[in-house]
Amino acid sequence: MDIRDRIKGSFIGLCFGAGVNPRIPIYDSGKLRMPSMNTPEEARAKYRNKSFDEIPRDYKLYDNYTQPVMICEMLFRYGEVTPEIFKDYLLELHKKYDVFKGDVYGPSTQRAINGILAGEDIYQMGRKGITCGSAMRSLPIAMYFYNDEEKLIKNTVGANIVSHNTDVAIDAAIACNITLASLLKGKEKFDAINDGIAAAKKCHGKFGEKTAEPMINEKIKDAVISVKGKTLEEAMYIIPEKAGVSWFARETIPGAYANYAVTDTPEGSSLLSMYCGGDTQTVPEIACAFMGAEKGDGIFSEKIISKIEKANTVKIYEMAEKLAERA
Repeated sequence: MDIRDRIKGSFIGLCFGAGVNPRIPIYDSGKLRMPSMNTPEEARAKYRNKSFDEIPRDYKLYDNYTQPVMICEMLFRYGEVTPEIFKDYLLELHKKYDVFKGDVYGPSTQRAINGILAGEDIYQMGRKGITCGSAMRSLPIAMYFYNDEEKLIKNTVGANIVSHNTDVAIDAAIACNITLASLLKGKEKFDAINDGIAAAKKCHGKFGEKTAEPMINEKIKDAVISVKGKTLEEAMYIIPEKAGVSWFARETIPGAYANYAVTDTPEGSSLLSMYCGGDTQTVPEIACAFMGAEKGDGIFSEKIISKIEKANTVKIYEMAEKLAERA
C-alpha cells in the first residue's frame, strides 16, 4: 500500500473516530457532570443491545478535531511544533472556541490557558497535565514525521510542554505516535503496538515532570494482553476493569490500544467505545487513526465522513490529502 494512502487513512480515521460518536451531556441532580461521561454500567445499560446503525448521531467534532488540526497548521506553516509556537496557537484556539465553555476542553488545556493569560513560564505551567489530550492532539506529528523518529519525539514533546508537561502524558503521546509511525511504515498490528510500548518505556523519565502515575507502557501492555482474542461482548467488560475509561492518560490511552487490538473495523471500534463508556471520542479517534494507517483510507465510510464534513463545515478529505503531500 502506498504511504500516501496510509497517511490519508490515519487522518481520516482520526476524524471518523472523533466525529462518529455522540457527545452526550450527563446530568446528576440537574447539574452537568464534569466530565460528562457515562460510567461503564450506564453505557452498557444504554447501548449494549444496540447495533452501530441504531445509535443516534449528530456527527459533531470537538477538541479531538480542533487540536489535531491546530497541530497540522503549525507543521504546514513552520515545519515543527515548539512550545512557543504552540502557546500562540492555543491562545488563538481559546479566542475562537472559549476553552472554559462547557466540558469540551479538558482541565489540562484550561489550566494552560489560565497560565498563558497570567503570563506564566510556558515550561512550568503544564506540570500537572496528566490527561489524554497529549496523545489525542499529537497524532498528526506521527503522520508528518513517520520516517524520522528523532523529530517525531522532539515535536511530540514540543506539542505538550505547555499543557501536558508530565511523564505520563508525554510517554502516552510518544507511545501512540511511535505505534502510528510503525503502522504507516507497514508494520503488522501487534508489532507496531509493541514498538509504541517499547518507545514509552525507553523515554520514561526523559521528558516531563515526574509523577506518581503508573508506567504507561505497562498499562498499555496489560490492556492489550487482556483483550487479545476476545470478542466485543467480552471486551466491553474487560477494558473498563483492566484499563479504565476516564479521560486521564493512564486509562484512556491503554483503553484506546485495547480497543484497536480487539476490533477490525471502524464501526466496531466506535461501538465498543460506546459499550465501555467514559471518553467515547478519544478512544476511537486513536484506534481508528491506527486502523487507517494499517489498512488505508478505503475502510472508512464515505457517507459517514461526508456527514461529519457537512455537520462541521470542514473538508476532511482535503486536509488528509494536504497532509499526505506535505509529510
